[in-house]
Amino acid sequence: MEARFEARIAQLEARIAELEKRLNKNSSNSSKPPSSDGLKRMSSLRINESGRKPGGQPGHSGQHLEPSANPDVVIELPPPEQCPHCQSDLTGQSEESVEARQVFDLPPLNLHVTEYRARRKKCLGCGKQACAEFPAGVNAPTQYGLRMQAAMTYLQVWQLLPHQRVAQVFEDLFGHRPSDASIVRSVATSASRMEGAVEQIAAELKQVPVE
Repeated sequence: MEARFEARIAQLEARIAELEKRLNKNSSNSSKPPSSDGLKRMSSLRINESGRKPGGQPGHSGQHLEPSANPDVVIELPPPEQCPHCQSDLTGQSEESVEARQVFDLPPLNLHVTEYRARRKKCLGCGKQACAEFPAGVNAPTQYGLRMQAAMTYLQVWQLLPHQRVAQVFEDLFGHRPSDASIVRSVATSASRMEGAVEQIAAELKQVPVE
């Protein structure tokens, strides 16, 4: 019985040693990729290789949100009528200075729907109907505008989001979910609009001498 326990203990100790060996492996001492090292290992590497801690260094001015010279909305706050320190009346006092604080934010996000109504009239001469012309590009009872199509194309082509993710972005931000077919058509339409520019760029590149 005792020999069996000792054998089991030796087996467990060997297993613990193997697990500890695996835990100590990283991209520098094995074939594991650097992404498997974890944040702690990556942070320590950054400190060891550069000799500096991550983040802004001493003397670095940093980046700040600069105030806008032309804010979209200016809200004038009413001046105080009573001193918050001694409760004296301030209604007759002139203003000495103005302190401004700006908040940078997005406007309310929602789709903007434009409806075009083309009036019809009946010709007394021939009896046929005459209809007002719709703007160029307005070809269907309902359709997406150029900015909407451009946004879908940008997310699909440049940000490489699949159709479902593009649709989810629009549903989350605007409360409207476009179909996969609408996204595909937007990309195809955008590509056709860019054909002339792509051809011009290709033609000019062919004229550039190769060094």
